[in-house]
Amino acid sequence: MNQPVIYHIDANFLLNYLIPDNNDIHKAVRAKLDRDNWSNDLYRISKYALGETLKRIMTFQYNNKITWDSVTRRMETIRGLIDMKKISIFDLEDINDEWEEHLKKLMKNKDPYVEKADIFILSFFCADPEANAFYTVDSRIIKSKDINNYLKSIKKRIEEV
Repeated sequence: MNQPVIYHIDANFLLNYLIPDNNDIHKAVRAKLDRDNWSNDLYRISKYALGETLKRIMTFQYNNKITWDSVTRRMETIRGLIDMKKISIFDLEDINDEWEEHLKKLMKNKDPYVEKADIFILSFFCADPEANAFYTVDSRIIKSKDINNYLKSIKKRIEEV
């Protein structure tokens, strides 16, 4: 059996699984996480990215784009993915001692259009010694030469859905 690829997922990756924005992206993300398409790949999400996902779901409800029942169903979906061990939560105690150094280097060389929250989430990925790739649908991150060059220097990569 091939070694699994260990992915960190961005908040927007999980959000596109839960709330279809772009149908093509929604289908691609669902293909990664739905049971019928399981591979031996593993998906991790930092607590920070999970919190951002939940905040954005609540924003959709606040703006009357989804109902409270829909919020509850999406929370249950996230819980199901975690319970089925398709997604695991990556926490501060899981990171290596290099986390702060990764954060500093990413912030120092950050493209001006990439948000600080994205850099923070990427720093968790960089500090995970087992992780190979980062899934996002954020074009600002995907197109960032600085981020991609830094990840390449530490033998990690961004993958577009």
